[in-house]
Amino acid sequence: MAVNKYVFLILLWFTTLTPVLSQRSSLLDANVDDFPQIEIDFSYRSPHLLDTTKIKLLENGKSFDTFNLKEKKTNNSITSKQVLILIENSHWQRFDSQLESVKLLWSEIAGEVIDKNDEIFVATFDWTKGSQSIHLLNEKGTSSPSQINDLIQSISKPDNDGRQHKSTEIYPALIESVSFLNNLNKNDSVAQAILLFSSEFNNIYNNTQTKTDVIISARNSGIPIYAYRYAYSNKYDLKDIAQNTYGVQLNMQESTNQNVIKSINEIKERYAGKNYTLKFESSISANNDFRDVEIVISDEESINLRYQSPDKWSLIWKNQNYRYGIIGGGLILIVLVFFLIYQLKKRRDKQLEQIQNIQHETENAIRQSELNRAEEKRLKEKKEEELEVSKFEKELQLHFNSIPRPAQLISSVGEEIEILKPVFYIGRRSENDMSFDNSTVSKVHAIIYYDHIPGTLQLLNEKRYIIVDFDSTNATYVNGQLVASISEIKSGASPKYLNNSDVIQMGEVSITFMD
Repeated sequence: MAVNKYVFLILLWFTTLTPVLSQRSSLLDANVDDFPQIEIDFSYRSPHLLDTTKIKLLENGKSFDTFNLKEKKTNNSITSKQVLILIENSHWQRFDSQLESVKLLWSEIAGEVIDKNDEIFVATFDWTKGSQSIHLLNEKGTSSPSQINDLIQSISKPDNDGRQHKSTEIYPALIESVSFLNNLNKNDSVAQAILLFSSEFNNIYNNTQTKTDVIISARNSGIPIYAYRYAYSNKYDLKDIAQNTYGVQLNMQESTNQNVIKSINEIKERYAGKNYTLKFESSISANNDFRDVEIVISDEESINLRYQSPDKWSLIWKNQNYRYGIIGGGLILIVLVFFLIYQLKKRRDKQLEQIQNIQHETENAIRQSELNRAEEKRLKEKKEEELEVSKFEKELQLHFNSIPRPAQLISSVGEEIEILKPVFYIGRRSENDMSFDNSTVSKVHAIIYYDHIPGTLQLLNEKRYIIVDFDSTNATYVNGQLVASISEIKSGASPKYLNNSDVIQMGEVSITFMD
């Protein structure tokens, strides 16, 4: 495909800022070989991707509902940057801290934002200059971080010549800075930018240039303005200039060095912009005419492209789909109808599946909610039970502590052990309160409870001891009578009370209870 036949320069219309898009986008290629399918490649120099959910497409003023816009994977062709560092400086005392902040900043970041291929200039501006606003500190650009830092560190306050309220030179200085960069030798691989360090003060007496003049000048030249603000008053703000020239504004009272480094190091990437491919189907018959394609980004901004459609008869002769279009039209229509029916059925099935999924999710949510409530109830009951047990244990211990003297257990070998706990364990384990190294005794053979029945949380107030078999192998006997086990008592069996001089038999071991 011959480029000169299908590629045309961008046509741009804007009400107040007509030059903007000419610096932000350009037509790269237009392919109409598959007309009415149109494919247009273009570049859009913006720091942000186009939001395909918000833009609109018009061909000769007619809106399209269906189109495809994709970012192309391209290599960044920007290899270096030309930057003018513009620093506001004045004899006024309030500028002292601002100038010192700028000096400190550049002493720390110069090595991180200047590359060997860059061309960096430094200039200042103040309130006391007449026909020329900016003061260039180096006529020739440099890529040396140390040289740039030395230039900035050498800046000193200008003398007060007695003039007051003539003009803050921000707007004239910015326009002069744009002109200066615009006159430098530059190629397509170089990104340009102005870095403005200022308190943004601009009084009402300056009416020679306006904010709009700055924006138009910068956007005509394709030069973004990065405004680093040392706030003097909330009344003044150059955010509009930064945004409308596709730069960045940072409030230096709130930003860190890393914010500044990041913004400067992104100059090349933001300047390069993005390449896109636009695909759509024209609704206008081929007649070798020029078509205007408008991509509407917002109420205030759009991209305008132009392509040439092929000749209708040449297209029919070249494309056998058109040549036999009438013959195959009926078949295509039938296929289209079946395809639409299939798509409708497919969509209906998908909707039914979604409804079923929602139903399942709802049922699962209800089931999980019920399980959660049951678990919460169980945990609550468990906690209440633990509190009751803890309360009873304290009450039992106090009740036990009130007895005048503890009961005793005397083994057959004469060993005497006092019952010093309201729940007293007897068995073969050494951890028991009374233990016997005898194989006929279970690890935990029996338990003596003071004044309460095991498994209950209520005192008997009888000041008596109860012995319970702990489901032992050889059982427990008192005076020859079988003692109920703990499981039998829980099932309703009567517990065995101990009386003075009762003999407790556990396997081959006998113990006398003395109260």
